[in-house]
Amino acid sequence: MKTIKITADEIAQLRKAAATYEARADNLLSIHGHGVRPSWVSAEIAAHGSRADNLSHAADEMQAEVNRAVASAEVLGPIAAAACHNVCLTLLHETINTTKGN
Repeated sequence: MKTIKITADEIAQLRKAAATYEARADNLLSIHGHGVRPSWVSAEIAAHGSRADNLSHAADEMQAEVNRAVASAEVLGPIAAAACHNVCLTLLHETINTTKGN
């Protein structure tokens, strides 16, 4: 099984995909409205909303793992923390520098 490191690009791509699904649902709502509409429209809106929620949740979970790696880096050091939390070392350093104000 291939292990994928969490990167800033991966988190950004998930957030962008979630926004795309939200826009698709909004587009269907603007076309068909909130009232009576074909059942397929309601199904599509629900599916787009579900996909957007799942992608947003995945991005949030990845960001939470990055935050846990930052906390671990104080004890383990950045290299060990990045490896333990499956976070790209570059992202870990960027996050540490951003949160610490360096």
